[in-house]
Amino acid sequence: MKRRTLQLGDRRNAGRLAAVAAHDYEKATCVPPSFVSEHARIVSASQHAWQLARAEDDFAAFAFFGVVPKVVDDKCVEVPRNSGGKLVITQPWPSMLRTLWGDDDRYQRQYFSEFPGRPEVYFTGDGARQDKDGYFFILGRTDDVINVAGHRLGTREIEESISSHANVAEVAVVGVADSLKGQVAMAFAVLKDNALLNDPQALLKLEGEIMKVVDNSLGAVARPSRVRFVSVLPKTRSGKLLRRAIQAVCEGRDPGDLTTMDDPAALLQISDLVKASSA
Repeated sequence: MKRRTLQLGDRRNAGRLAAVAAHDYEKATCVPPSFVSEHARIVSASQHAWQLARAEDDFAAFAFFGVVPKVVDDKCVEVPRNSGGKLVITQPWPSMLRTLWGDDDRYQRQYFSEFPGRPEVYFTGDGARQDKDGYFFILGRTDDVINVAGHRLGTREIEESISSHANVAEVAVVGVADSLKGQVAMAFAVLKDNALLNDPQALLKLEGEIMKVVDNSLGAVARPSRVRFVSVLPKTRSGKLLRRAIQAVCEGRDPGDLTTMDDPAALLQISDLVKASSA
């Protein structure tokens, strides 16, 4: 029997990617790690030389050799297990980034200034949670993590849940300021059949179905306040979703520089939907 160990850089859906990458192998071991360039190495992984993690595909599992990560709140206090927070590394580790070429001040500001009075704490820029067994789950970059009534939620998790609906081809979720909850999730989905965009009743029914999908997979706290339907999502020419621009439009702010946008009409669709709902 052929066997192969695959290390996959994608933080989500690693198990499914492994199945594609190893289609010609009868059995493959998937190792979804967590890392960014500044770490110069894996920070955590689902399989080490001495241990095999649970058979799940959406976590980075245990800290790797020499790394001491913690999940903390905005005051750098470690949060209870299964609570979301900021992923930090509390002491130096092998191969760590030591400076930025010619700009040591920026190095300090960028990575060691998130928590006043704690200059030794390195902030990874990721949101995460740690379960009762000590497994680390990466929620995404903190720019992609929203705070709904005190609950930290990864927009990618919500996007994956919505994408599991049979009629959804693509989706973007952003956090929008809310006077009561702090933030709420707002979803914009592209349907596999755009003909449904001309049927308001069908869209209303579909929105309810999608919200139930999110309730069942992530819980009611992750349910979007609205799911709106568009024919295309705003992206750069390289295919990156312009989440910040979507968020700005939803909050009535200037979306900023849009010179890299592939199709300006995509953001205009969202703007029109937001204006129509507030009219």
